[in-house]
Amino acid sequence: MTPGFVVFALVLLGASILGTMVLPRIWHDAARDLECPQSWWVFGEEGWRGFRRAMPVAILSSWIISIGVAILPFVPRRPPESFIWAVPILVAGVIAFGLICTVWFWNWPKFVVPPHLRHERGTLSGVFSRRR
Repeated sequence: MTPGFVVFALVLLGASILGTMVLPRIWHDAARDLECPQSWWVFGEEGWRGFRRAMPVAILSSWIISIGVAILPFVPRRPPESFIWAVPILVAGVIAFGLICTVWFWNWPKFVVPPHLRHERGTLSGVFSRRR
């Protein structure tokens, strides 16, 4: 294991823990500091609302990636055994990324979106409705 890998793993784990600590505030509409786009955000108001809707799924996917990074050093390097470990983690990561995209762009599926944000239109729906 290289020092860079260890630093990456620790930063990712720290982000996952911080996200998990903020998640109840996001879910129960108590995160007032996240209502308006932050100064570093460059994707506009619609993009920020999509980002807020997708946060719970993004936090889940950060845990999936953290677990994958944590077990990576213990995965055998021989092909049959490495596929047994790698395929479930890759599939979970692809599903999580797909969920982030569908929540961000279309606000679907509703059950993974915080209740107070379920009525909003997706980012793409909002952009296309303004152009008409």
